[in-house]
Amino acid sequence: MLNEIALEVFSKKDFTQNKILENFYNKLFSDISLQPKPDYFNAAEPIKYKVSDFPLEHIISLAKKHHGNIFLKKRGNPKTIFYFSYAPYMKDNRIFYYGAFIRVANKKFSINDFQKMFEFYLEVFEPGYAYITETKERENISYFYSYDSDGNKERYIIPNFPIWENNQSNIRLPSIFWKTFIGKELIEHMGGEKKFETLKAHSVEKRNNGYLITAYEDFQKKGTPETIEAREKIMEHFGRELFFDIKTSHFNSCKM
Repeated sequence: MLNEIALEVFSKKDFTQNKILENFYNKLFSDISLQPKPDYFNAAEPIKYKVSDFPLEHIISLAKKHHGNIFLKKRGNPKTIFYFSYAPYMKDNRIFYYGAFIRVANKKFSINDFQKMFEFYLEVFEPGYAYITETKERENISYFYSYDSDGNKERYIIPNFPIWENNQSNIRLPSIFWKTFIGKELIEHMGGEKKFETLKAHSVEKRNNGYLITAYEDFQKKGTPETIEAREKIMEHFGRELFFDIKTSHFNSCKM
């Protein structure tokens, strides 16, 4: 049983080129093993147009018109949001300009289905960095709170990861999660192939010119001292300075 779970991929691939979006949508809607299936879409919220009322070519055309940025949604069980992003205006301080994100808000959703969707995203988008985690854990990394001069609590979001701090050579990744994929763009930055070959984790698999790391076996044990320690040991192996730490990092933030 799950609460909220999220997967996110970051890529240098232009989703509008080389039929990436066409391949994604065609397989998403035709492969019955990929669940859940979105039933509503729009280029912005509210996500109100029924997928069944439009030909697939229309949805693909809309996505390409908005440079991949589109919302998909499954209503009912399991309630699911699919979101895609493109950040050309942030090219000066982002490693990866394209992203794809899924969030499932339902306790009955199968983690096995989510893993299959994750594998599909790795295949189609060829990301440089990707992960699966609980939404709460993701937000603990992405958000922080501060107080204004009147003592009012304000919420801030750290811009899309991965980020550069100060210059392009100082790359900080968000964290190591239950499942984390490190693509070829980051292997040398992480210490080279040897770092992955000597890594002690539940599993380390060579995949798509990168490495898929499973920090611990059972997703249901997320957030326990045992699994937190497993994630921390992996980050220490690569070097804790390569990962984001809200206490020591310098970044531009956006007020929520």
